Formats: sequence, structure tokens, C-alpha cells
Amino acid sequence: AAVADGYRAVKRAVESVYGCMGISCADVGGLLQQNGEYYGGMAPCGYTLASFLLTTDVVQHARMDLDQQEFARLLKAAEWGKALALYESGQHSSKSTGLRTLQGFSTAISAIKAAAPLYQQFVRYYDSTTYADDFVRAALLGTGPFVGKPDVMREESANKGSAYGNSWMYVVLELEDAIADCKTGRLANNDMGVHALDEAWAFYVGSLEGSDGSGSGVQPYSLAEKRCQNFRTCSGADGISGEATVNQMLRQHFEVLRGQLTSGLCDEARTTVTGIVQQMAVPMMQGMLRYAYKADPANGISGPKPIAEGWSFARGVLPQIHSCSPSAAALVRRNMDMSAAAAVADGYRAVKRAVESVYGCMGISCAAVGGLLDENNANAYYPGMEPCHGPLAGYAAATDVTEHARIDLDQAELEKFVDASPPQWSQALDIYTRGAHSQKSQGLRTLAGFSTGISAGKADAPLYQQFVSYYKSATYADEFVRAALGGTGEFAQAADVMRAECANKGSQYGNTWMYVILEMEDALDDCRAGNLQANDRGVHAWDEAWVFYAGSLEGIAGSGAGVQPYALAEKRCVNFGTCTGAGGVSGTSQVNRRLLQLFQEGQGLLAAGRCDEAASVYTQISQTMAVPMMQGMLRYAYKADPVNGISGPKEIA
Repeated sequence: AAVADGYRAVKRAVESVYGCMGISCADVGGLLQQNGEYYGGMAPCGYTLASFLLTTDVVQHARMDLDQQEFARLLKAAEWGKALALYESGQHSSKSTGLRTLQGFSTAISAIKAAAPLYQQFVRYYDSTTYADDFVRAALLGTGPFVGKPDVMREESANKGSAYGNSWMYVVLELEDAIADCKTGRLANNDMGVHALDEAWAFYVGSLEGSDGSGSGVQPYSLAEKRCQNFRTCSGADGISGEATVNQMLRQHFEVLRGQLTSGLCDEARTTVTGIVQQMAVPMMQGMLRYAYKADPANGISGPKPIAEGWSFARGVLPQIHSCSPSAAALVRRNMDMSAAAAVADGYRAVKRAVESVYGCMGISCAAVGGLLDENNANAYYPGMEPCHGPLAGYAAATDVTEHARIDLDQAELEKFVDASPPQWSQALDIYTRGAHSQKSQGLRTLAGFSTGISAGKADAPLYQQFVSYYKSATYADEFVRAALGGTGEFAQAADVMRAECANKGSQYGNTWMYVILEMEDALDDCRAGNLQANDRGVHAWDEAWVFYAGSLEGIAGSGAGVQPYALAEKRCVNFGTCTGAGGVSGTSQVNRRLLQLFQEGQGLLAAGRCDEAASVYTQISQTMAVPMMQGMLRYAYKADPVNGISGPKEIA
């Protein structure tokens, strides 16, 4: 059959290789009719929208922002009936049959799109397949949670609910559609996903942004441009000028995705889409944090408008937060829900720390979100709204613990010195007692200090006292390491390999392991003091505990290449079949995954001053931290037993 897949498919197929062939859309042009207009589907390809070259015809799709713009105007004028009619019926964006509508972005989702994991995550959380439309319609009609609410709350909720609920999710669903089209393996099916990709960009940006993205749009692209100025995450040198870094990164992702789709690299495309969704969450998070601050009565700004805006943004990220940490999501909802008895009851700092605890899980970073700038002083952040730090091994610290994490560099040097041939005992002792890499307010942090520099408050910890009672010494860990390094006491006649193993592991799993425990005890003490000035109500000490446990060498995601207790859990899970991957021998250790969840949960509880609940989390952490230690002992019990033919000084040590 002639042109079996249709002329549009042929046109799009050849357009996909123009760049490779060294020709352009402008070179080829479009097929004209006698009246001077282009035949349907034969217009020139390749117009640019916000600096992204679109290779399929999505002119009408981009015009959806004109509906959103008019919708906002009608809402501001409180013309609820007209706004509802526009929302339901559309006006500016034509499709093959009728008009596209803002409502349809929530109510007319195809079966293929509806299977998208992120969409289903939202559906489960809100218990509705039309959760976004439910919210917008209620605001327009003044029903449900909007009964008796002032017009400004209805206006903000309907407007932002449509732009960042309906449209935001539909962008994601178009990307899912692009992957589904790619997997069919036929260019005729929506251009192997490229047309759906272009649609996603057009809906994300909108026609008002123009070719270079400098216009005044109303779609999610515009939100990123606004928020980057508030959070110092724009691409300019000062952080408040230039295009939003989020939008730059999204454009790069879209360009990569187009190449993957046209090449049929569908699995690789899935990874790229994940990165796009993660970036798209950043402006939503920034919006929520901005209005958490504004809606907090303690800041003297609170009122119906910031409360409604904060809740609208929170709705856009709550299901993702919940999937990472139900407790963090519960805190956010309790504080941001516009129906709450009191706005931001736990304080904006608690909201900030709760969401920061899930940044690693959501695939975003402290640097991507930034900090909320003081509107009266562009060189300062609002108190408590500074950029956070991390993540480190998946954990986003709410306080600056960069130097604390570097203690593992001392440990790495200690290991290098004792493993040298011959061992360099004096250098090992020097790094152990003097330190080198981890600065504190006065001098250097030391591995020895984790045993000899325990404060009176920390020394009261029940688990520490249990060890002190057993070994009859407050510095039991240090005494063991020093004896190994000096070849004294029980190490007087010991082989070098025994001394090296005991000094190294004694420091890692004696000094450091216990100090992690003591930092958590300190965090709970600070929390019970009930004073934000007391070590950030325990959050700083809690953050210190995690970074001492993991160490800087683990990097953002937790590579297992470090030298702290985190790395031990990664090694032993392979030996004992307790990793998270197939067969229990690949992937992250179950211990570290569980600890990350618990540390994130504890951080949020401490930030909210819920000390007893945080104490329960601490108990679970201390129990879980014992697992790799037990595995290590059992492994070497087997190896050191002479009946197994492996025993030697190394295994015994």
C-alpha cells in the first residue's frame, strides 16, 4: 500500500535526521497550497520554544498557556462562572477534534498514560484518579474544603492547582507516552515518541515564553524562573540573574531524550525521564518552602493568600515525599494544609527539615533547591532558610557538617600507615591523636577524641555506660587502639598484621561507632531542652551522627568505598546475603537502607520537637547498627577456627 503509515509519518521520519544530514528545517521549508497556506501537517518543522528546537508541530499544544493566562485573569476578577466554563471547555488550543482543556489534563488521561508510576503514586495518595481536577473544581465552586474560604484562597488554589497540578502532571504523562511510543518500535506511532516529547516541552513552557524563554509565561517553566530568583538558583554568576538552572538542565535532558527516542534507546530514555521528573520537582519544593515561611504567623506575614499558595505547592510534592517518608509527609501536611486549625503550627523550620530529609530519596539536592533570600536584602537568607548541606550517602543534612564528614580521611590515612610495609606506627599514632582533615571551631577533630573527649552529657548514655561497665574503663576504645599502635599490653608480642587490624578496626568500630551513638544521645538531650538554640533542637547533632557513620568518601549516593561503619555494612551484606538486590548479594545493604530511612525520619521528628518519638527511632538505629558488627564477628569466628583451615593472626585479630 502506498504511504501505508501516512505522509505525516514520512515527514517526521526524515525530519528526525535533518541534523545528521547537515540540513535544516528552514532549508526544506513546508509544502504550500495554492492559497499560500501549508497543507495540514506539512508546515515547516523546527521552530524554537524557550531555546529548545521542536521537530514536530506542537504550535497548538503550546497555546494551552493562553487558556491558563485567561483563567488567571477571570479568577482575579472573581468571575467564577466564566473561569469554570473556560476551564472545562477551552478556548485557544485546537486539536484534531475540538479544543484542548485545562480540565482534560486531569480528567482525560488515556489508559497508557494512567499507568505511569508517578501518576499512580499521586492517585494512591489522594485516593482519586482526578485528584487535580477535584481540587480546582472545588476552589472554583467554593465547595468541599473551600466552603466559607475567602476569594483570594479560592483564586490562588484554582490558578496554581491548574498550572502545577493539572499541567505539571500532564507534562510527565506526555513523557511516559513518549517512552511507550518508543517501545512500539515504529516511527509511525507518534514519531517513536518524539512528538510526545515535543508536546511535553510545549505544555511545560507555553507559547508566551517565546523562542528564547524570555517572555512572561504562566506554565511550570515560568515558576522555575521566578523561584530561582528567590532561592539563588539562577544560572547567572550572582545566582539571581540568568535563566533558572532547573530550566537549563531540563532543556539538556530533553535534548538527550530526543536522541534516545529517535534511536530507539527506550530503556536509556526511561533513566532520562526520571532525571526530568526530579528536576521538575525542584521549583514546586521551592514554592512550598517559600510559602511555609510566609504562612508562618511567627514571621508576621501569614494570611489566607500565602496559606493557599503554600498548600497548592505542597499538594504537588506530597505524594513523592510520602513515598520516601510517611512521617515527613505527615508533618508537611499537618503544617501546610489550608484546612489545618493553625497555619504552620510546628514552624517553618520544621517543614524545611522534614522535606530536606527526603531530598536524597527524591533525587534532588540541597544545591538545586538553594535557600530563601531575604526580600529586603539579596545578600542574606531568611533565618533558618539557608541552603542545606548534602546529601551524603543519600542523607540531606539540615546543618553544616561538611568538616565533620571529613574525619574519615583521617581514618583512611590511619589504615594506609598501618598497612604499609613495614607499618608506619608513629605516623599512624600521629594521625590518630592529632588529626589532619576535620576542622572544628578550635583545632582539629581526632579519632582518639571520639573515645577520650566524651563530654559529661554524652557520657551518661546508657549504651556507653554498658561498655564502660564491661571494660571497666571510660576510654576502653582508645586504650585498645593505642596498645595496638604501640605494641604494648596484649599486643607486646603480637604480629604486625594483628596490630594493624586491631588499630584500624578498633578506631572504626570502637571509637567512631560509639561516637555515632553518643551524637544521637546528644541530639535527644538537645531536643528535650526545648530550645532551638540548643544545637538546633538536636538536628545538628543528629546530622553529625550520620556523617560520622558514613564519612565523606561515600559521596552523594553512598558508594561503599568509604572506611566508616557505613562501608562495613556494605561489605558484610555481600558475605551474608543481606543486600537489597537480587539474591541478597548486590545493591545497597538492607542495614544502610533501613538506617537512612530512620535517620531521615528522626531528623524530621527532632525538627518538630517530638523528642519521645525521635528516641524510639534512635533505639531502632542503635539496634540496626549492631547487625554488621555481629556479621563481622561471625565471619571471623568461622575464619579463625582452625578446623576450617583458614586461621591465622589476621583472622584472629
